[in-house]
Amino acid sequence: MELSLGQKIMVLRKKQNMTQKDLAKLLNINPSNFPNYESGKYSPSIDMLVKLADYFNVSLDSLVRDKDADEWLTIKDAGLIQLTKKVDQLDEKNKDMVKGLMESYLHNLQN
Repeated sequence: MELSLGQKIMVLRKKQNMTQKDLAKLLNINPSNFPNYESGKYSPSIDMLVKLADYFNVSLDSLVRDKDADEWLTIKDAGLIQLTKKVDQLDEKNKDMVKGLMESYLHNLQN
């Protein structure tokens, strides 16, 4: 199953427990635009897509390209999303260390 651009925007917004009005205010746009974006009636401008991608910390590519929903919606827990953002800011050596710790911990849970 593929998600439309509007569905992706809605999923990202809901993951942050935001209303359409909250997100519109944050991005300084008319709140009436969001129902149209999410329904697919209108497409956001490229500038708005960049703002949305930046705010939700996703690539513009992943936001606008068709992708399988299972691949695109991998992390649902807001706390894990925030931790992932923090890990992503680390240098490669520390990222590898965190990945190793996680893999070891998960392996031990399964045994």
